[in-house]
Amino acid sequence: MQAQRDGGRLSAAICATPAVFLQAKGLLDGKKATAHPAFADKLVDQSAVAQRVVVDGRLTTSRGPGTAFEFALELVKQLYSEDKAREVAGPMVLPDGFKV
Repeated sequence: MQAQRDGGRLSAAICATPAVFLQAKGLLDGKKATAHPAFADKLVDQSAVAQRVVVDGRLTTSRGPGTAFEFALELVKQLYSEDKAREVAGPMVLPDGFKV
């Protein structure tokens, strides 16, 4: 993960990983992030913990299993485009009003 960050590449983590791993390795220094509610209190920067998906620069974090589609589609958007994320979301039978 440090090589990802240092190389300017995308990094992503979901559930407990932002708080348990990224925070412990110093990979959240100066970054906003979120994590599973059971672990979010361990994040030093609490300003974004209630958000379902947080993008700060090249880092994307998300809260847990219930946010996995939003998390995955955000990564598709970053890697390809918003149009591609909408295309991928189409056949997923997501709830009415789900925004990509």
